[in-house]
Amino acid sequence: MGKTSTFEIPEEIGATMTINIKYTAQLKKAAGTSEEKIDIAAADNLEQLLHILARRHDQDFSRMLFDEQGQFSNTTVLVLNDRQVRLEDNIALKENDQFLLLSPIAGG
Repeated sequence: MGKTSTFEIPEEIGATMTINIKYTAQLKKAAGTSEEKIDIAAADNLEQLLHILARRHDQDFSRMLFDEQGQFSNTTVLVLNDRQVRLEDNIALKENDQFLLLSPIAGG
């Protein structure tokens, strides 16, 4: 297992919640960690979390999540609490949710 990092938002944001993030394959390499805990605003949803992660990590990581127009790339599989979800579902997040980002896998 890789190192775990923690990212906290400033206190002036208000109420927060902790989300547990896990990465696989290329996303894990780009993030520099296999997992991390992120404190986000309690009102943030899944799309906002992805934008926070893209800002937190470098451009290689961000490009795996979003295209040049800033639209989410559907090649990354999103799993929330052991259930695959779609960004279009406008999922609300809860304290201690488990969020897994699966990188696309190619091969033959």
